[in-house]
Amino acid sequence: MDIALIDTRLSLPREGLIALRQARGARILCLAGCLWITQEGNLKDEVLRPGESLTVQRDGLTLITALTPSSVRLSDRSGKQCPSAWPAWLGAMSGRLRRWFGGMGTRNPRPC
Repeated sequence: MDIALIDTRLSLPREGLIALRQARGARILCLAGCLWITQEGNLKDEVLRPGESLTVQRDGLTLITALTPSSVRLSDRSGKQCPSAWPAWLGAMSGRLRRWFGGMGTRNPRPC
């Protein structure tokens, strides 16, 4: 499923989750709050604060988790809105993913 976002600014509650698939080249910009980014196949997680951004380096699953209530903007390589965001996963999958990952990767390199 591809979802075209008209307004790429998304608000997330604490522990809110966005899952991106096949999003290599997408840009994630933290507008407010604190975001934890983990990319499938990458051992290093990233933490973004307001004004900081990250470009997704890999295809596969990329998870954006809000460590505090946050606002994020997603765009593709050209700066257009990112069609590969799956905000519908927020409710159904967030609990499952937390249980699945358990304590894996819970290190926070720069606490918010």
